[in-house]
Amino acid sequence: MDTLKQILNQSVTQKIAGSDPFYRNQIQSAQAMNNPIPPPPPMPPPPMPPPSEEPPSVTANIKSQSYGPPSEIDTIRELNGYPDNYDFKANGLSSNPGIIVKKTPEGKPVMEKLTYKIGNTVYSKTLLPIELQRPNGKTVPSKIDAKTYESLMTLAEDFKRMTGKNLVINEVYRSPGASNMARKKKGNVVAPGGTSGHGYGTSLDINQNELVRYKMYDPKTGLLRDFIVPQWKLLAMLVREKYPDWRWLGQSKKGENQHFDYMPSYNEAPIGAARQWINKGNRVSNPGIEQYGL
Repeated sequence: MDTLKQILNQSVTQKIAGSDPFYRNQIQSAQAMNNPIPPPPPMPPPPMPPPSEEPPSVTANIKSQSYGPPSEIDTIRELNGYPDNYDFKANGLSSNPGIIVKKTPEGKPVMEKLTYKIGNTVYSKTLLPIELQRPNGKTVPSKIDAKTYESLMTLAEDFKRMTGKNLVINEVYRSPGASNMARKKKGNVVAPGGTSGHGYGTSLDINQNELVRYKMYDPKTGLLRDFIVPQWKLLAMLVREKYPDWRWLGQSKKGENQHFDYMPSYNEAPIGAARQWINKGNRVSNPGIEQYGL
């Protein structure tokens, strides 16, 4: 047994001596002086295993389960969006989102009070005169509900930061008389005067032919490529994912891709009363308009 221990100790000693120059010198000195060989230094501790790292796929899967996968709009914004401090004007682009509110010389917005008489009841609505900017630089006058304007500016600026282009709006306000004339030409797709959000400045029609370009991953190949779509498709996607107060009428039975309603103001308009009045064989007359703020 002692011989076996000596062999094992000698084996360990030789192994450590071969890897430890200092201990090897100690052995050689002891052998030269006929002294006992010193005990070997303690064995070094085994190396620590490397810290475990989750594969990116596992981390991504956990993240998607915790927070939900990135939405299509978020991905489009990430791939195409302009930063918040991007100077559109300095880079040759319009700095406004395509909607210009009329202001007084002091810089305050001009306002118009519209008064509707539906049956024996008088309703009033305050609208802002605006200019809708066209791609050719021309502007078209219109009016818009004040609350709708505030929300639309946020929506239009978001659209512009995603595409670099203004939202091209054909129409916001349309008087009851103008709606009735359009109904004669286009049929039932146009609501009777007074029963549409246009009559109260809470609805808008955008240009269906205006196109926007953006980069996105192709769902078939997974590769990044350019998409060119009508602006209403991108705006409808933006409204559905990020602006629940807005309604896109393209998903309704009428299927008006160009039509969007700002529902908080739309629901405040006397549309229900106007429908009841019309169902009795009457018409909603054009409102009286009183401009103030000048």
